[in-house]
Amino acid sequence: MASQMVCGLIFRLLLPTCLAACLFRYNVLSFVYLIYLLLLPLFPEPTSTTMQQTGHLLQSLCFTSMSFLLLHIIYQITINSLLAGNSISSDFNSVIGADAGNGIRVFIPDIGMFMVGLAIWLLCRSLVQKRPPEEMGEDEEDEEEEEEEEAKESTKMKILRMVAEVASKVKEIIGNLITTAGKVVVTILLGMTIMLPSLTSFVYFSIFLFLCTWWSLCRTFNTLIFSCMCVLMAIFSAGHLVVLYLYQFQFFQESISPNDTYVVFGIAPIVQTNCSCTWKLTVHPDRKWYHFVNPIMLLILYYTLATLIRLWLQEPLKESEDEENDIKKKGVGAMVKFFHFIMKQSYICALIAMMLQAWSITYVSWLTFVFLMWSCVLWMVRDRRRYAMLSSPFMVAYGNLVIVLQYIWSFENMQPVAGFFVTKMMCLVTFWLLLRQTLTERQEKQKEENTGLLDVLVDSQKKEEEKDKEEGGEQDLLHVLGSLVMGVLVKYWIYICGGMFFIVSFEGTIVMYKIIYMMMLLSCVALYQVHYEWWRRILKYFWMTVVMYTMLVLTIIYTFLKDLGLERFSVSMLFTRIFIPTSFLLACILHLHYFHQPFLQLTDLQAVIAKEESTIYRLAEPAASLEDLTMLSASSIEATLPKDKEEKEEEQQSWGSGNETEQALVVVTDTVDSMSDEKPKSFSDQRSDFKNKWHLVVDRLTVLFLKFLEYFHKLQLFIWWLLEIHIIKIVSCYIVMVSLLNVVFLASWAFALPYSQYQPLASSVCTVWTCVIIVCKMLYQLKTNLLMLALLAFEVTIYRHQQYFRLRNKLSPPAARIIFHDITRQHLDIGIVSFVKYFINYFFYKFGLETCLLLVVNIIGQRMDFYAMLHAFALIAVMYRRRRKAIAEIWSKYCFFLASMLTFQYFVCIGIPPADCKYPWRFPNSTTDPNVIKWLYIPDFHTKPNPHFLADFALLLCASLQRQVFDDENKAAVRIMAGDNVEICRDLDAASFSVHNPVPDFIHCSYLDMLKVIMFSYLFWFVLTIIFITGTTRISVFCMGYLVACFYFLLFGGDLLLKPIKKILHYWDFLIAYNIFVITMKNILSILACGYINSLIRNQCWLIQLFSLACTIKCELPKDEAGIIWDSICFAFLLLQRRVFMSYYFLHVVADIRSSQILAS
Repeated sequence: MASQMVCGLIFRLLLPTCLAACLFRYNVLSFVYLIYLLLLPLFPEPTSTTMQQTGHLLQSLCFTSMSFLLLHIIYQITINSLLAGNSISSDFNSVIGADAGNGIRVFIPDIGMFMVGLAIWLLCRSLVQKRPPEEMGEDEEDEEEEEEEEAKESTKMKILRMVAEVASKVKEIIGNLITTAGKVVVTILLGMTIMLPSLTSFVYFSIFLFLCTWWSLCRTFNTLIFSCMCVLMAIFSAGHLVVLYLYQFQFFQESISPNDTYVVFGIAPIVQTNCSCTWKLTVHPDRKWYHFVNPIMLLILYYTLATLIRLWLQEPLKESEDEENDIKKKGVGAMVKFFHFIMKQSYICALIAMMLQAWSITYVSWLTFVFLMWSCVLWMVRDRRRYAMLSSPFMVAYGNLVIVLQYIWSFENMQPVAGFFVTKMMCLVTFWLLLRQTLTERQEKQKEENTGLLDVLVDSQKKEEEKDKEEGGEQDLLHVLGSLVMGVLVKYWIYICGGMFFIVSFEGTIVMYKIIYMMMLLSCVALYQVHYEWWRRILKYFWMTVVMYTMLVLTIIYTFLKDLGLERFSVSMLFTRIFIPTSFLLACILHLHYFHQPFLQLTDLQAVIAKEESTIYRLAEPAASLEDLTMLSASSIEATLPKDKEEKEEEQQSWGSGNETEQALVVVTDTVDSMSDEKPKSFSDQRSDFKNKWHLVVDRLTVLFLKFLEYFHKLQLFIWWLLEIHIIKIVSCYIVMVSLLNVVFLASWAFALPYSQYQPLASSVCTVWTCVIIVCKMLYQLKTNLLMLALLAFEVTIYRHQQYFRLRNKLSPPAARIIFHDITRQHLDIGIVSFVKYFINYFFYKFGLETCLLLVVNIIGQRMDFYAMLHAFALIAVMYRRRRKAIAEIWSKYCFFLASMLTFQYFVCIGIPPADCKYPWRFPNSTTDPNVIKWLYIPDFHTKPNPHFLADFALLLCASLQRQVFDDENKAAVRIMAGDNVEICRDLDAASFSVHNPVPDFIHCSYLDMLKVIMFSYLFWFVLTIIFITGTTRISVFCMGYLVACFYFLLFGGDLLLKPIKKILHYWDFLIAYNIFVITMKNILSILACGYINSLIRNQCWLIQLFSLACTIKCELPKDEAGIIWDSICFAFLLLQRRVFMSYYFLHVVADIRSSQILAS
């Protein structure tokens, strides 16, 4: 068996490869090798019976190559010795290949063919002669000897035997493919030989169209007629190859010019000869890639036809027919099922091909315009499948007519560039599939009508039972995969349609039909934002309108109407322009007909399906993944398990769901080990073991994939939750351009942030107003508003997604918007990790008020103008309340103040429209300094106010969040998770406190306690250092106050910490009040530095140094820093130390100081 395989491989692969050397040398000698190359597939493989015929062929090949080699040697000796200096005809030299300048290219093919041919002939002869003794003997004795030899064989022989077995299997597969699917293979090869349109290729093309059309008509081929056609095509393709090869000779090219009318026959010169350099192989410069591929495809076609003819001569025709019938009776595999599914949906492929892929767009003409209209009409019909099948014969007939006309027109003498018909043929294939499916269903209906209904039911039930028994697991697996893909498409296909909507509307220049597209999109998005249920009701009619309008646009663009903003393009430009709306039309049609109804069911918030009913979620569940996995793919393994192993598996399954994967692995490996200990395995046993191991690997990979889906699902939920928390901040931050139209955005969100009950209304108002703005300025500055619209739509999508998720999983909205839901106030003192997680959740809940106050000071330091002074007065009013509850009572009024001031400043930046009139402070007789105008922040045409409100908006956002914190402090659920923000009793004497402290002692216990010691014990002295640095940065009366306070606390600091809390806060609040007073006064006095600095330098220079006057506004004067940065830093640490004084942790610090004093005394 191995020797026969080696002979077959050498004869079928190595010898044709060597004979293909004739492609690199074009002369009479190589032409003889081409004849041998064409004869090889007609001869059988060398065996003991066929060696006489094939052996003669090999002998003649060796003799011919040896004769050619001797001829070359004799001729070269004659040329170099006897005929030196004489001239010989160059034409004769180039034809016979006897040119002295050819060198290596002349000798190598003959030398190689002689050596290879002789080696192959001797090898095949020796292998065939050794074969008969091996086949003698009885079967039982051979089996015993083979078993003994297998035990003694070396590793090398085993590898060679395995290679021979694999090669035999490959040969068997190829042979079955050629014999059983010979008609399909020949048809495909015939279709591939039409790359170079010509009169000779038209023969292949016409036969290809006839075969495919005949197949689409559900007609069977007569085997005798088909074999006769193959013989004729083999003769024709061989003659075609011979003519192509002969035309590469120089005198043929000179006698028949390439520009002559004979080029219609597809005969083109591939190589170009040069009389002065005959040894060079020069490729013709005008040839394209398909000129080189065409002869190769012809050679493959000839080899396939010759192989079929040889096999038919060896085997009777009846046997091949019986084999085909047996194959038809075999079970249907997965690929066949997939092919049947494609056949059932062939009308979709046909409509897509008519509209998008090639006919209507790639090849623009009035003939293909018929396909565009045809597909549009079929898409609009309700029962499109039925009408597509009814019109399928006309599709095939018209498609054949069009492609034949285009093929004839693509001849090289009619069109300079040869046509490429692959895309056209793919479209035509869809028509053939549709016609065949139509006739198949019609025949099935006729069979059902002819046979009784009961017989049909009984047969169908039997078939279904057999399929369920044999392929139940595959059906379940296909069902799961199908539902997964369909679920993803239903959920996300509308995003593709929305993205295509934007691309269609803004690709290229904006014209009239694109404005209508944008109006439809804006109306849909606005209704989606304002009223969700109404949007769901009209969604179907909206998509129908979009589809009809897009069809109209396609028709108009296709007919080059310039009056509506269209113009005539070249074919390539038209393809790019029409491809986008066609793709959009196809996406909308697919969504409307296949995904719209499931999408409405999926997004119905009134009737949400429970999560447990979904197959995808059930597979992603850890407890059910392995059970479903074994149901789908482990049926073959379960069949090989012994009964005692099944009992062990049942016992192991009771251990828990977490170890199910490892248990399955142990069970399967035990079975494999037990089976390996029984007997030496044959080749079939090895294959079964390999299949079992492969199933085990697939099961393991599937479990890992399900685990990945589970973690990915958790990550997805986490991202959605983060978006739900922060989307309102993202949307409200998007205030970019200062204009009168954008006042609605700023006013809506400025008042909606502190008052959360108005946020949905603000979102709807902004959506509608954005749509109005986009329509009003469609031709200018659209990017900002479109992003605003996308953010608003994304915001409401997040809220509805979370609502749908909670309804599906039967969850209630969480009490607090946190990230780590398992972290509460009780975990704060456990460790550093819990400490960090707690403050990620509740930092703003604990320190939001201090953050807002720091932002106020930051705005004052950045702006230093009139509105900064108003912020300072508001800060004084808030800090005057001192207690947290008192501040919470006026906080809503403070938020209203911030929103009103931000809106008013926005109007100030807009100002009045430019005209001849001027502001009063810009009159010619006005003495108002420009820097004073900047400080007052009033509208001005000469120097507009700074329109950046990021710091003001950040303050408003934090103040709004702090207002929510004040509301959450009154909720019991939030207080249980985050703890309360109740301040410590002011009348409490920290030194004599003996009641139970609600927080644990943190003095030298852990790393977290060490951080607490640094924070609560030593922060006071660090704050005094900051106060000292703030007082020494400048020499002014304000800095002197900081120094006095610093020295006072340094003098009495130790005793101060032991005083009652009320006493400590009394002194500390005075220091904070002084800090705020300094910041306010520096802001007020900055008007002197900005507007009247010149007069002060001349007259009151001492006043500048006393109050450290400086202007922080960017103006003509030099910019300086007023020392307010250190005032802000000091303010931050003062607030932090005040929180330390108001916490229960400070009591432990006081107790530690008190005990230290007692021990010291």
